[in-house]
Amino acid sequence: MLGILRALFEGKKVLVSHYLNLKLRLIAMGINAINKRVLVVDENNYLVRTGVASLVGENATITHKPLKSLPPGISSLVFIEPSKPPRKTYVRNVLLTVTPSNKLRVPRYYSRVYLKELSNNLYELHFTDTMEKYRLRLRGLEFIVEERPFGVYGRAYEVLRRAIIEYGELRIRDAVLVLTSELGLDKSRARIVLSKLLSEKYFKVDKGRITIY
Repeated sequence: MLGILRALFEGKKVLVSHYLNLKLRLIAMGINAINKRVLVVDENNYLVRTGVASLVGENATITHKPLKSLPPGISSLVFIEPSKPPRKTYVRNVLLTVTPSNKLRVPRYYSRVYLKELSNNLYELHFTDTMEKYRLRLRGLEFIVEERPFGVYGRAYEVLRRAIIEYGELRIRDAVLVLTSELGLDKSRARIVLSKLLSEKYFKVDKGRITIY
């Protein structure tokens, strides 16, 4: 999780999601993880209103409007749901949060990171610049990285993932055939394994075809 949080705070990024509270929790975790001085501009006082401010470490300075001059030693800037794009700055690391419907004109050199819900308490964090996707499970007040499934389910995930990357979307019957031929499963067991991977959102079905989330 530490590497993911550091990547979120590296360079200029926009964290896009409908889930304000979850975005704020990620930011709090990231501030604590990087352990460097961070300036947070929170125009609408969302951190206090949601109670997430109590989770933010002492290395963060929180203000409700952009400062004319930055305090010394600031390594990262965070703008929470800004009403207008931030001005150009010499600070290398800048993170904005917005909702998908926000019309804010963010400069193109900001890469987008999407946080979306897969199922109850399970979310996907998608970095568009590197195309990396991470499954995050909400446990209490924090996120943890959910690893790939174990045992036969993990092997089935890898086999199907490689097949989809190589051949494109798979029909359900073709996915079953892949599992029987590659893992030696009978068709009944292959269907059970496939059903579990689908129910746990490792793959999705669209018009009878299986693809990767």
